[in-house]
Amino acid sequence: MNPVKLFFFKCFIYVFTLIYSIGFCFWLLFYFVTHPAQKFWKIKNREKPPQCLLDQSWGQHGFMQLKDVRLHYVENGDRSKPLMLFIHGFPEFWYSWRYQIREFSKDYWTVALDLRGYGESDKPQSTSAYKMKLILQDIHEFVLGLGREKMILIGHDWGGILVWNFMDYYSHMVDRFVVINSPHHRTWTSLLVKSPKQFIISWYCFFFQMPFLPEFGLSLNDFQKFHIMMNSSSENGNKYVTNDDLEVFKYMFSKPNALTYPLNYYRANCGELYVKEKPLQLYPRGMLLFGENDGYLKLNFLDLAKKEVPNLKTFIVHGANHFVQQDNPVKVNKAIDDFINDRMA
Repeated sequence: MNPVKLFFFKCFIYVFTLIYSIGFCFWLLFYFVTHPAQKFWKIKNREKPPQCLLDQSWGQHGFMQLKDVRLHYVENGDRSKPLMLFIHGFPEFWYSWRYQIREFSKDYWTVALDLRGYGESDKPQSTSAYKMKLILQDIHEFVLGLGREKMILIGHDWGGILVWNFMDYYSHMVDRFVVINSPHHRTWTSLLVKSPKQFIISWYCFFFQMPFLPEFGLSLNDFQKFHIMMNSSSENGNKYVTNDDLEVFKYMFSKPNALTYPLNYYRANCGELYVKEKPLQLYPRGMLLFGENDGYLKLNFLDLAKKEVPNLKTFIVHGANHFVQQDNPVKVNKAIDDFINDRMA
């Protein structure tokens, strides 16, 4: 996209950022008037981590110093076995892969990473520190730091976006990959423009460009939004995502500025996620897995991705929401295992 078109495209984004921000302010005023006694801005003080976060059966914690940042990770399994690396999305951290790192550690060296700005990893202050290429370099440097040149790469949500983009630069390092509930980066713009429904449910991508308001909105009523996001549109209720699990996410994201750095992923890459830039390189074998009841992405992205990526497998987990690897880990783990071991039709 040439600079002129990119300029107007960013103007388009910021216009809708302003529209959604004004709408949020009106909603907030209405909520305040209708709930005058409710201190909806109060956040519970969480000094100690929930006990389930400290469960050693998930794996061992470690840190790796890269060129620019120090990253935290959790590992499980035999280090001599093939590496399976998990990249989380928003608003998550390594804990969102708890059911996968323990399950697959039987046959792989499983590692779940905290991306920069998340969890216990370093949190650079500037928005520009969360540019796509810097995050991709982190992953590349991290894998080499583990002493590996090949891996099975799995990403969800923003982690899936990173996996798609990682293929454009470092596909030679990936034996197989799995993307979970994340559109291919060269299909995002087309469906956003052509589908009114996708445009409407993508409101948060515009709203998150605004400073302060998104952080405030996500933390209202002591992070009630986390309950809505991780349990809505799901047939499983709290079977796998319990209230204790939600407390883990609340604990992590209630720390000072803990929402700002993850939201900077949206702010730093404004416009770049909507642009077809790089020609397709040769992809390794991959699978795109979707929870059927994703409230943020339409299932159309499955067919669009198959047109972009040759021999891409697709799989739908019926009744599951956007956070499908937590919502229905049994079906997700089986689908991943079947794909990796060539048992998928």
